[in-house]
Amino acid sequence: MAEDILYPLITTPSSRTTERKKRKDSYVRETLTHSQADALIDKGGWELDKKHKYKTRIKREKSIDEELENRFWLLLDALGFSELNQGRKFQVKFVRRGNVEGVKQIDVFAKDDETVIVAECKACSELRKRSLQKDIEEFSNLKKPIADAIRKHYGNNFKPKIIWAIVTDKIIWSTPDKDRATGEQIAVVTERELRYFLELAKHLGPAGRYQFLAHFLEGQKVPGLENRSVPAIRGKLGGRTFYSFVTTPDRLLKIAFVNHRTLNDPKGMPTYQRLINKKRIKDIGNFIEKGGFFPTNIIVNFRDKARFDTIKKEDEAGIHFGLLHFPEKYKSAYVIDGQHRLYGFSGLEHHQASDNVLVLAFEKMDFEDEADLFVTINHEQKSVPRTLLADLQGELHWDSDNPRQRLTAIASRLVNTLGSDPSSPFHERIVQTGLRGSRETCLTLPQLEEALRRSGLLGSVSQKLKAYQSGPFTGKDDYETLDRARNCLDDIFGLLAEANPKAWRAGQDGGICTNAGVGGLFFVISEAIRDYENDTRNEVKELDTTEISLFLQDYVTPIIDEIKTLDAKGVSRLFKEDVPYGSKAPQEVFLKLVRIIRRNYPEFGPPIFETWLAEQNTERLNEASAKVQELNQLVCNAIFNKFRQIYGESQYWERGVTNKDMKTDAYARSQDVDPDERGPLEEYLFFIEYRKIVEKKENWDHFKAIFDIPLPGEKGQAKNLKWMDKINDIRKKTTHQSTNRRLTDAEVNIVDFVHAKFINQISAADHNESE
Repeated sequence: MAEDILYPLITTPSSRTTERKKRKDSYVRETLTHSQADALIDKGGWELDKKHKYKTRIKREKSIDEELENRFWLLLDALGFSELNQGRKFQVKFVRRGNVEGVKQIDVFAKDDETVIVAECKACSELRKRSLQKDIEEFSNLKKPIADAIRKHYGNNFKPKIIWAIVTDKIIWSTPDKDRATGEQIAVVTERELRYFLELAKHLGPAGRYQFLAHFLEGQKVPGLENRSVPAIRGKLGGRTFYSFVTTPDRLLKIAFVNHRTLNDPKGMPTYQRLINKKRIKDIGNFIEKGGFFPTNIIVNFRDKARFDTIKKEDEAGIHFGLLHFPEKYKSAYVIDGQHRLYGFSGLEHHQASDNVLVLAFEKMDFEDEADLFVTINHEQKSVPRTLLADLQGELHWDSDNPRQRLTAIASRLVNTLGSDPSSPFHERIVQTGLRGSRETCLTLPQLEEALRRSGLLGSVSQKLKAYQSGPFTGKDDYETLDRARNCLDDIFGLLAEANPKAWRAGQDGGICTNAGVGGLFFVISEAIRDYENDTRNEVKELDTTEISLFLQDYVTPIIDEIKTLDAKGVSRLFKEDVPYGSKAPQEVFLKLVRIIRRNYPEFGPPIFETWLAEQNTERLNEASAKVQELNQLVCNAIFNKFRQIYGESQYWERGVTNKDMKTDAYARSQDVDPDERGPLEEYLFFIEYRKIVEKKENWDHFKAIFDIPLPGEKGQAKNLKWMDKINDIRKKTTHQSTNRRLTDAEVNIVDFVHAKFINQISAADHNESE
């Protein structure tokens, strides 16, 4: 074994623990001499972590690429791969044709007894489209020399399945790049798949490796299962061919796949299995260790027709005795019943190979029929909630000839898929049948289904024709419709969730991730699509999901900018204030959001918006007027509290306000007020004079953190104070109501934006000072 071919590798438990600890840390830490540390801190990027007597420990945040590498490495560690790369400088030494030696740095490497993972990781700070053609071509060209190097390192007897993967975060893959990767047999691992398997590993631990391999090696032969056969009985049940046989858990685990309802496999809809319970697996493992066994069948469905060599027929019973040739491919057996019994063996290597399990296998059964069989098996069992079975009956209308049932089935599956996919922003936000939720779990299936149907995104039902009519997300079949809708909604709601994570996770308290909030945003997406189609004369259903996500992102940007600036109360006001309960709530949220989008798209929105806006104007203008007055006081307080802090109570006015005319005019205006009601002199300055004080060169550094506010759509300047001019003009309108000049909708939007932003920056500055 040439140890320097793959270097450095982690092969011991202690080094693995050390590496795991480093990768879980969100900071890179270095311990240096005091002078070395100070030099790096001064240079920027590093900050003090801890100062010792002779050394200083400094830290810096890890880059987005390193964070992604760590997440994927930690996943493979949790899945129990026995060897992994150490650090970020892992290299493979290889030989190309012509004996030309080369070295390739690999981001993540992992190995178990039969498999190797070789992964490249690419990340962006914000969701965007990025070409990966060059990366795919380079990776593909090195596959053979790297594979040869791996075999040379471990010996020619080691013939692993190699999963070549490009792992990405916040990168929108183009269809040509996906096709290139597929053509080169390179797995595409996006944020969606990564979060999926991290969640799976949390529930299953190392047992999740079987699901992981089944996903990425689907259809490939499993090493060690060639030409394996078992004695079996073949017969008919309910008109379906079945096989009854005994095998060992290790064989079945390698080809098995569990179609979990709460961790959906989009290709295996409808999903019907409950999520595996980690504690139950452990309990079953302990039971087996003590000599326990299960006299009941594990029921599976072979995805392909099985080979069966008949030895003897029993015509009276209608059965054949013979040899069943075991499926050799990953993901060739879907577990319908008995997942806990099977996975109970996953951590018991000795028992996997030596114990027996009873199996009843059907072949080539449709997913819908699998779900029906699951219902048949479990409908009398108390362990399966009847609500789950009722939910399943709805899914069994998939591809129904009844257009209303068909549309409902697509909407139902979409909601369930979004809620159960760990890569989705909706993960654990939607109430799942039979699963305990939390405060964050506040979305419900019926309400989201209704909003989706009303939005028309998935299509509609023509009452006149009594037929299903396609919508913007409609694909060539219902499976493609589901996939298109899922990808687009995940992209757009992912941006909204990232804009204000606390508000998104606040459940009912936040307002965004509620039935009304999400339903209103469905309507926003639908209206944006109509606006785009009218403007471009393009049909959205002809675009791919990447193109749809990109233009929708433009429409929701004003909403994203808004909620980024709001604290929890502000978000709640936006999504909940004056919003009625019931079916009208999403429409009310939608109209409130249209008003925000109009900052960038003045003509956006349905005809009903103008009527709604007229009804809102009086109350809204009063609110804007109150906010302007509050801003005036907040600005005054922010300036002169800082001057008091710098110059003290006795000198803050004299030293803070250096313009003599300002002082004189303020004093003169104060004399017009009754002495008993007279306030401090700073309250008699005009708003525009506050700007002059703030922007003075000697003052700007004191006030920049609070007062630097670029207006939406404007390029940033050295001093972003134009908002003060805007507010001053608006203040004149609200103060001199006799002029009969009403605020425009755009002006009210500016007041709302500046008010929220200014309060937010005051709060942030106070927090920083307290630290």
